[in-house]
Amino acid sequence: MGAIGSSPNAEISTEAPSILGAQTRILPRSVSHNRTESAQSRPASAAGPSSEAAHQPSSSLRPLRLVASSSNISPKLTATATNGRGNIGGSADADAASALRRPAFKRVESASAAILRSRAASPAPSAAESWTQAGDAEGAYIRKTYAHFDSRGVEDDGFVEGQEWTRERGRVSGTEEQDPDYEGESHQEREARIAREEVMSSIDRYGFFAKELNGSSSRPPRTTILPAPAFAKLPSKRRSALKSVKKKPAPKGSPTVGSEKAREALRVEKWQRMLRVDSRDAGGNVSGYRLAPNLVQSKKLRRRVYKGVPDRWRSAAWWALVCDGHHSIFANGDARPHRYAELIKKPSPHDVQIDLDVPRTISGHVLFHTRYGQGQRGLFHVLHAFSLHCDDCAYCQGMGPIAATLLVYLPPERAYACLTAMHDAREYGLHKTFSPGFPGLVESFYVQEQLALAYMPDIARQLLEQDITTSSYATRWYITLFANVVPFQTQIRLWDALLLDGADVLVIFSLAVLWALRDRLIHPNATFETILGALGAELLPEDDDALMRWVEHFSARDDVKKKIAKAHKEWHVRELAGDAHLT
Repeated sequence: MGAIGSSPNAEISTEAPSILGAQTRILPRSVSHNRTESAQSRPASAAGPSSEAAHQPSSSLRPLRLVASSSNISPKLTATATNGRGNIGGSADADAASALRRPAFKRVESASAAILRSRAASPAPSAAESWTQAGDAEGAYIRKTYAHFDSRGVEDDGFVEGQEWTRERGRVSGTEEQDPDYEGESHQEREARIAREEVMSSIDRYGFFAKELNGSSSRPPRTTILPAPAFAKLPSKRRSALKSVKKKPAPKGSPTVGSEKAREALRVEKWQRMLRVDSRDAGGNVSGYRLAPNLVQSKKLRRRVYKGVPDRWRSAAWWALVCDGHHSIFANGDARPHRYAELIKKPSPHDVQIDLDVPRTISGHVLFHTRYGQGQRGLFHVLHAFSLHCDDCAYCQGMGPIAATLLVYLPPERAYACLTAMHDAREYGLHKTFSPGFPGLVESFYVQEQLALAYMPDIARQLLEQDITTSSYATRWYITLFANVVPFQTQIRLWDALLLDGADVLVIFSLAVLWALRDRLIHPNATFETILGALGAELLPEDDDALMRWVEHFSARDDVKKKIAKAHKEWHVRELAGDAHLT
């Protein structure tokens, strides 16, 4: 996200990895807004402290005060009301039209229309353009539109929903063409400042709008609570017994359980010692980290990953986890960040569909809220480049939330590199997941069912009796890596483990969900509708620590590892025999 750089009073936050994967300026509330050239056309730099000693991650847990590049505010933001997650695909509410009649909102729409009117009237793309293919005029128009906003940016990126251009072909509404009367510039500036303060007060620590701007809460999604006490026991090797999850006592002098800020500060210090500076840019700023050599594949690393990577270090940690585990993939060139710059210049037959999906992907996050804003442009470019990476997988809608999650912490070129590494590496399995017929998805279903039969036979039997297949509720779990299924803070905890241990973590996490809902699923009054309703809703864990501790301990057991390996082997035999389908 761009920042206002014209004020000498502006203070720059620590350069530690932030929720947007780049540096963020923090302005005091007293600084008035000035119209400046949009900073969005500048590519996001790699996140990370500029030096190992001078710039260290802050231990504060207060939300970052983000500042956009220009002037106005959306009349009404579409946002989720609960659990730090944005809507998958929303639009302005019906009463947004009345808000648009306010002078401040009219002014920004009129200004946007004036800036873009020449763009809409420009001639159609020439057939000589390098990114234009025969019969691809619509795709070429879409690519040129994103290139236009790459160079100019979008006013009030993150604050306004923005104007639709690729679908409307640049048509401007009557409201936008009006030149309304104003009480004066100072009044307009005052409205803009008040509106910005409203927006910033509604953003949580992860960048999601936590409430509607008018103070009312949006309709909460259908949720299923995962009770914390259920994670106190693990299934035993003997089906009739249970095994307790042992929680190690905290060391003497460590922060108390209720001291969240102190615990976070302690973890920040630990991760600072775990990561080593790997690369610097031309100006000497840190551009990459690697894990300390003694930590690679160590028990200490696994323990600390499952406890949760501190959010300020998550950008550096994710990059390090992927790089340290997959040197050969980055060495072949296709996953290198520079490959991204090459691919975004080429046409893709999937650009029209990608453009349709971009504005409805995690729209409740400040980074992706504004049409053609920095986040939406980055998401389009990453998906565009990825659609050219593999002819078999190309593009499908499940890729959007995965790419968007990476973009929250990484600049686009690194998000692309991580996405291709997750596609190419067998441990992550995205190639099999998104190949025609989704064979990796079906294989995960089979492995989950075999483990459920071995360790949760009563649940497996109930699902079978109710004729509930794994695909009926778990397809969206696996195909989006649990994005939009659990709260964002839970999802990134799962992704910490996923990037370390691979795709089998998703199977164990799915079993944890079934285990937490065991009493509900096997209840005598449970029906097809109630079971499927519980599993198909948004899953809300009462305690992320308890959930991830269960996943950590269950996945570390030798008997579980052997059964997972056996299930994969059985499935591969069935694939070779042409019998790779669920019974």
